[in-house]
Amino acid sequence: MARVFSQSGIEFDATLVFMCHVGEEQGLVGARLHAQQAVAEKIPIQAVLKNDTVGGDRGGNGIIDGATIRVYSEGPEDSPSRELARFIQRWGGRYVPSHKVRLMSRPDRFGRGGDHSAYNALGFTAVGFRESRENFTRQHDVRDTFEGIALPYLAQNARVNAAAAATLALAPAPPVVVNDRGQPTISRAPSGYDANLKWSAVPGATSYRIFCR
Repeated sequence: MARVFSQSGIEFDATLVFMCHVGEEQGLVGARLHAQQAVAEKIPIQAVLKNDTVGGDRGGNGIIDGATIRVYSEGPEDSPSRELARFIQRWGGRYVPSHKVRLMSRPDRFGRGGDHSAYNALGFTAVGFRESRENFTRQHDVRDTFEGIALPYLAQNARVNAAAAATLALAPAPPVVVNDRGQPTISRAPSGYDANLKWSAVPGATSYRIFCR
């Protein structure tokens, strides 16, 4: 993806960073340090698409699934991370309709975690991609080798990532829906029963869409 994007000739409006984190198994060390640095230096990170365990289509129970990918996101239902997951599903479905994005309404698998959680902990919008059928015998083990990767499946997952990342990077910045003190600009005015949402104009935006669920 980094090679294809860099050679595409497309002038993205946002900066795309491709990064490998170290020390995940030792406590999300690399991700946490980078997130802390971003906070300290006020580096704006609009979205983190974390991929970990995304190359295998055959589960340890023998079930094969080469047509779906799971995307995990922290709640609540209207959290920025949950909205990012829905965005990935929407645009992945548009550009890679044969590959289904399965939205998982929890930060990660039961009893497991990943680097995106280090960003979530510091207030950044981040989601985690996981293959739909995991083979635990190939994780954290000497059997975790190249032969366990299904390259066509991995390529489809990369295409979903590319669709979402490119669409985000070509779009204007998201509206700011908090005031200078970080308080949400949504209220129940004027009747006390309405939902009244305000935001500041976004440079480069030609229109806005409001999704109601």
